[in-house]
Amino acid sequence: MMKCQKLKESGFSLVQVMVAVGLMGGLALAMMKMTENQVKQQKTMELKAEQGDVSNIIRQTLNDKEACEATFIGMSPGDKIDSIRMSADMSQTPFAVVGVKFKTFNVSIKEM
Repeated sequence: MMKCQKLKESGFSLVQVMVAVGLMGGLALAMMKMTENQVKQQKTMELKAEQGDVSNIIRQTLNDKEACEATFIGMSPGDKIDSIRMSADMSQTPFAVVGVKFKTFNVSIKEM
């Protein structure tokens, strides 16, 4: 009889195992949510950095006299710009176009 009693006292009960599994599941869920939030935050930061880069590239391009003249030729103050051109040759593709992804960036120019 004593041997049987020792067997019952050793090991974990089903309730203890279930509590441990529940705690581990909760911790895993919390870690997954933290990782997901970190990835979202990283993508947002990368997109903001790309937006700044695109803005600087466009600003530098428009500082060039030929590109500025080709872009604004025939326009009046208040007109919206639909594209930025590097030269007055209209057969060449524009440098940047509204609504189209900018070069290799993930940024699309909404309006200029």
